[in-house]
Amino acid sequence: VYKRQGLESVTVWGTGQAVEKLDPRLRTQLLTALEDAEGGTTSLMIRLDSEVSDIRETLTGCGATVRTEAGVILTLDATPSALFCILEIPELGSVSMPRRLSPSEG
Repeated sequence: VYKRQGLESVTVWGTGQAVEKLDPRLRTQLLTALEDAEGGTTSLMIRLDSEVSDIRETLTGCGATVRTEAGVILTLDATPSALFCILEIPELGSVSMPRRLSPSEG
């Protein structure tokens, strides 16, 4: 059960395995976006367990915009509904929010 801005719980149909693939920070952001009528897109980074030849087409079919692809790692922008579609990809290993790294000043 999550409590954020009035949202108290969410029901997941099927197994919880799909939700387990989400970065905990992304779970909170997704729940907040579901509560918000506008939704909007979120920047995501996904890792696949194995290469998928038509992954760009699959992600685009889900409604996501692929930004970069490096083997089994992809960055993309997706709405909450697109993310639910992405979670159904069998080869999906994990979904997280990309982190910006800044070089240390010295």
